[in-house]
Amino acid sequence: MKYFRSTLLSLPAIILLLLQAPAGTAQVKHPTSDGEKSCIKAQQRAQADWEAGRPKYYAFGIVALAEPISRALSEQHNINVINLGCVVGQEEVCYNETINKLMQQKTGKTIPQLIALAKTSKPSNTE
Repeated sequence: MKYFRSTLLSLPAIILLLLQAPAGTAQVKHPTSDGEKSCIKAQQRAQADWEAGRPKYYAFGIVALAEPISRALSEQHNINVINLGCVVGQEEVCYNETINKLMQQKTGKTIPQLIALAKTSKPSNTE
């Protein structure tokens, strides 16, 4: 009975401690993680590339972005398309997000929207 009594007396203290603990503490994301650091660096690199007039766009997928579309992005918007295949890197995704935001501010369209427009537009005859 002595053990039972001491357990009961400490139970309110345990409950109080649990109630005071912040919710979701096990899911706290640390802003200094390597992934976030590399994402921030990629965003800064994208901003610097944009300001220097040499932005890139990383394309992912089994099929590479067609040469006429890459050329159109390069000629019309000075975007250098880099086809990376199926491997999607977090840094490249962060870089693309920044370039997309900047392009949308400039043209009202994101790079994927410009790609879709290029795919649907008819090539001009320049003979």
